[in-house]
Amino acid sequence: MSGSIGDQLKEAREGRGLSVPDVSHVTRITEAQILGLEAGDYSAFPSLAYARSFLGIYSSFLGVDARGEIEAMARPGLTEFRGARLAPKVVTEPQETIIPIVKGLPEVRPRQVKSVLVPLMFLTMLLLLPTAFLLGRRQGQAEARARVEAPAPPGVEPAPEPPGAGGAGGDPISRRKASDGSLPSAPLRPPLPSPALDSLIGAPAPPVP
Repeated sequence: MSGSIGDQLKEAREGRGLSVPDVSHVTRITEAQILGLEAGDYSAFPSLAYARSFLGIYSSFLGVDARGEIEAMARPGLTEFRGARLAPKVVTEPQETIIPIVKGLPEVRPRQVKSVLVPLMFLTMLLLLPTAFLLGRRQGQAEARARVEAPAPPGVEPAPEPPGAGGAGGDPISRRKASDGSLPSAPLRPPLPSPALDSLIGAPAPPVP
């Protein structure tokens, strides 16, 4: 196989019985670009880098050695090759970040925001702790009340109350207050008359009412 790289690509394609649309469908290269590669005209590509890339894909697909053409397209100082030009370099200049400031409003800096948020968070925690404590206490009281008021399951008799727990039938001794150690006091009553005892001690008998 002789001739230019374009002629070699065209002969290889026709030798395999492939049409330009067939190759375009497989390689995802447009038909205009395939025809340009076979004609040695790379002006259908947006830049020389694109032309080199698609030439490598097309030549690999057909099994054609295009390394010489690809190396020629990569020579330093080259600005144009068979109609394809180097892509212009895009120079980006650093830009300062512009923060819009609304007139009439004070400028708020990150340190100022942080100094305001910390006291607000601390105050919020102080307000939430008593509320959580009260809610937990009320919930505990409600659960205890529900356990006391819950009816006994069917077939289970309630446990009898211990003596002296309350009511009219309780033991009066158990309802007494604890003693301080002194003897119980009783109301003073006059002695009953006893004639036999009075005769022994020689005491005059009390008048009979």
